[in-house]
Amino acid sequence: MSKAIASIISINPLYGAPVATAAAVSGYTLPMKKFGFRIQTHAGMTVDNLMIQGIDQAQAESKLRQMYHRCTILECKVVDDLPRGDGTDLEGAISLIVGHDKR
Repeated sequence: MSKAIASIISINPLYGAPVATAAAVSGYTLPMKKFGFRIQTHAGMTVDNLMIQGIDQAQAESKLRQMYHRCTILECKVVDDLPRGDGTDLEGAISLIVGHDKR
């Protein structure tokens, strides 16, 4: 086996089978997205706000089904990461407590 082929094949630690990963084949990593799920477990409980990262929805669902076998997916949405403030805006915190808008 040549070095080029050997560098894109990794060994699956659970089964010892060679696996070519998408990142290894393409040479770069794909951007991850966050998916929010609402599911019903096999026992009938509803679980809200399950956040799972994946390259696409199919990968996120696969990860979900590894944790919750035979669950029913009620809702799935892509969660946009909105940047939060740095938390050091003292004037904004005081105006929120007092109830006045910061102008």
